[in-house]
Amino acid sequence: MALAHDLGHTPFGHVGGDTLDECLKADGFSNGFEHNFQSFRVVTKLEKRYKNFDGLNLTFATLEGILKHSYPYKKPFLPEIIDKQFDLNKHPTYEAMVVDRADEIAYMSHDIDDGVNSGLLTFEDLKESELACEILEKVALEGVGEENDEMFRYRFSSHLINHLVYSLLEYSKQKVAHCEETPIGFEKELETKIKKTEETSFCQDVSA
Repeated sequence: MALAHDLGHTPFGHVGGDTLDECLKADGFSNGFEHNFQSFRVVTKLEKRYKNFDGLNLTFATLEGILKHSYPYKKPFLPEIIDKQFDLNKHPTYEAMVVDRADEIAYMSHDIDDGVNSGLLTFEDLKESELACEILEKVALEGVGEENDEMFRYRFSSHLINHLVYSLLEYSKQKVAHCEETPIGFEKELETKIKKTEETSFCQDVSA
């Protein structure tokens, strides 16, 4: 799942996918483009590795994890047969939900690092985010200053990933133990902080 869930991405990542989606819809293709479903198409139809069937010989759980990589799972363009086979009203396996969250942690940390490295984003900009301020404090406690640009970026990314991974583990461990419906995730307060951090970094990147 971790290796295959992004096979359907276009060049230029999410922005490229959104642009392709707009172009297809403007050209009369009402279903447009969605990279998660494209990943599913790659492994179930487009790859030709077997004589008797299309796609790769993957398990149901792997296919479900790729198809249900991001919520909501039910999308208007998905064929009814897909809903019948994979029950889009239900969550996938714990492993699939872990991959979804791990992906979020990875791309957020790398987006920030890329933004700062390219000059589109500064750590001063990130101080609008409470989560980023907490991580900056952790870096400061190590005695690493912003004048050491590369090391500062490395330590920020490391602390951000560690903080989110351990927060995910701590919260999810309790939810799994109580067999809750959506057991893999973050506390609501941290979810809000993460969204604010993503909004801050995205707005600065776009405005630059």
